[in-house]
Parts: sequence; C-alpha cells; structure tokens
Amino acid sequence: MASRDVLSRLEQKAIETEKMIELLTKQVNQLQAIAVEARKDQLKNENQELRKEVDRLKQNLLSLEKTQGITQYYDFVKKTKPSIPDNVIPGNDPLVQSSVQSLSPKPQVEKQKVDIGEEKTRTVVSGLVRFIPVEEMQNRMAVLLCNLKPAKMRGITSEAMVMCASSPDKVEILTPPEGSQPGDLVEFEGYTRNPDSVLNPKKKIFETCAPDLKTDANKVAVYKGVPFTVPGKGIIIAQTLSNVQVK
Repeated sequence: MASRDVLSRLEQKAIETEKMIELLTKQVNQLQAIAVEARKDQLKNENQELRKEVDRLKQNLLSLEKTQGITQYYDFVKKTKPSIPDNVIPGNDPLVQSSVQSLSPKPQVEKQKVDIGEEKTRTVVSGLVRFIPVEEMQNRMAVLLCNLKPAKMRGITSEAMVMCASSPDKVEILTPPEGSQPGDLVEFEGYTRNPDSVLNPKKKIFETCAPDLKTDANKVAVYKGVPFTVPGKGIIIAQTLSNVQVK
C-alpha cells in the first residue's frame, strides 16, 4: 500500500516537473525574443550614431581641405525621371497604334501573315498555335500592337504582337467589334493619341503600360479601366476570360 502511495507521488511529481519545464521553456523563448528585439534596437541606434559620426568627420575633412585651398566638387545635380501625366498612356500611346487585323496562321513555323491596312502584309511570330486551335486563327480579326521594334524570333523577323487575354491555363485572341476592318485604330476615351512610330526598347514603354492592360468583369479589354474602343464600331472583348491580363 505504501509503495503505491510512493509511486503515485512520484508520478504526480513527474507531471509537475514536466509542466515546470514547459513553462520555463516558454519563458526562455520569450526572453530570447525580447533580447533579439532589444539587440535590433541597439544596433539600429548604434548605426544612426555611426552615420552621424561619419557625417561629422566628412564636415571636418571638408573644412580642413578648404583651409588648405583644395577646391570642393560635391554639388552634383540629381537626375530625376520625368513624370507621366495621368491622361496620357506612357510612351505616346503605344496601344492606340494597335490595328484590327486578319490572321492566316502557318503552324509549322508558328508564323502569321497579317493585313493591317497597309500596302504590304506584316509577319507576326506568336507561338499561339500552342494554345489556340489553328482553325480559330484562320481568316479572323484580331488586335495587334504595331509599333514595337521588329525583332527576330526563331530566325524570323516579327513585326507586330497579337494582343490576347491570358490566364495561367488559357489564352484568347481579343475580339474586335463587328464591322471592324484591317487598319482600324484602337482608342481610349480620355487619352491623348500621339503614338511613336517605333517604341524605344530601352525606355521600357510597353512594359510600363502592361500591368494596367486587363479584361474587366464583363470580359471587356481595358487600360486602367478604360475600354479598348474602335471608334464608331464598339469595344474589344475576350471570348470568355474576365479579370485577367492582356498581353
């Protein structure tokens, strides 16, 4: 009987010891976290003091150099990037240079010949045959970005870019309004139309605009919420994709 009481007390003691260890562990962790934060604050304060000391030493050095007749050259002009007005699409409206086209795909080389209302057709290398059946691209209308700098892709010079609504698992060529013709221009209400003939790749103009090119909840292609519009004919839409990027 006595041995059972002793065993029971030992078990109870073991439980209490485990609880005490758990409590102490939590307290140690809390103290470590507090110590880390305190160290961070300390280092931050030390860094600020070091900056002040460096500035003070710089001023002392400048004063000494001036007394020695050494000319100072430290008043440099800072270059600032020009701001872009809200009512102008960056890069002089690269998208209003887009034209409504007819496509005739050649899947074996992923190349399309497009009619943009000019004397000659343009060549577009798009790779769309990986996402869109060939029959859906034949003799149809589309929207193209036409003032990108021509670039070689797969050994072929591509002279424009087909604008598509795109999600991780689906791509759709944008659909112009009924009655559109090759060469029709795309415009945006409230935006000045003054396109560059060719966009300068170094200025990253299209890359600046790209995040704001989307389809809205009604599948309408928009730039900053303003619909892609063919004047007198209507708006440009995606077939099924809403709230996705246009690229």
